[in-house]
Amino acid sequence: MRIFPSETTLSLPERFTDPFRYAPHPLVKEAAGLIIQEIENDPELNGAFMEGKMLGVLVVSDNDGRIGYLAGFSGNVGGRSHIDGFVPPIFDLLNPSGHFKAREGEITAINSEIDELQDSSRFKMLTERLSCFEKSRDEEVRVMKARMEISRKQREVTRKESADPAILSDLIRESKYEKAQLKRLKTGWEVKICDIRKELSEIQDRIKELKSRRASMSDELQKWIFSQYIVHNHDGEKKSICDIFADLGLTAEYAVSRKFAVWLRGGNLMNRTVQYSPLYAEKGITFTAGVRLKL
Repeated sequence: MRIFPSETTLSLPERFTDPFRYAPHPLVKEAAGLIIQEIENDPELNGAFMEGKMLGVLVVSDNDGRIGYLAGFSGNVGGRSHIDGFVPPIFDLLNPSGHFKAREGEITAINSEIDELQDSSRFKMLTERLSCFEKSRDEEVRVMKARMEISRKQREVTRKESADPAILSDLIRESKYEKAQLKRLKTGWEVKICDIRKELSEIQDRIKELKSRRASMSDELQKWIFSQYIVHNHDGEKKSICDIFADLGLTAEYAVSRKFAVWLRGGNLMNRTVQYSPLYAEKGITFTAGVRLKL
């Protein structure tokens, strides 16, 4: 606890301030001013905080009734979680030998592999070649179909002008030949494109696998982080952030009249497994509704 430089005649606030209608107590303002002055007068602190950082003060008293204050900052400052005179973090994520840094390193390695695959010359070349081949195929197919349409119309004219079986037979063979040519054209291009797609797909599948693993690891790490933040209440009870928000709910009520209202509550909005009683777990989001009467 930091002690005010001179004994104050001000008393502590009767209750904690409302964060939505905040009116700082004079002692809070004094404590904030002292912290700002300390940072400005210390070259090391000034350099660490010069880029901007959220700071907070809390006016407190010890068992002997002395009034003082605590000071803290959000996140870390210049890669540090601990600075003398400031409240330490509930949990230090920056411990180089800790679980977080180890898992963070693994996720960073996955990011590097994904970037390496996506930026590789082979991947870019295959992507460009596939696009080029598909455009060339589509253009050649379009041109051939246009020629086939012209030939079809010419055959229709010939059929109307001639009843010679030999000529009509030639027209049938010509139609079949053009259709076979179109099929061979498509098949030829498909063979070329298939080889590129196969090789490209192997890289894309690897990238997809890495992204899926990264998402799973990130989600797991986030849950682990929340489980490490243990906070205590006034009665000495302690819970993790996960436990506190496990059954996050929201209730809405609409007053139809002075004596009649309807309400709706959504429970477990974070879709977690919540257990209030042994051997009985509540899963999934729940909704309940009802009416309220005032007699």
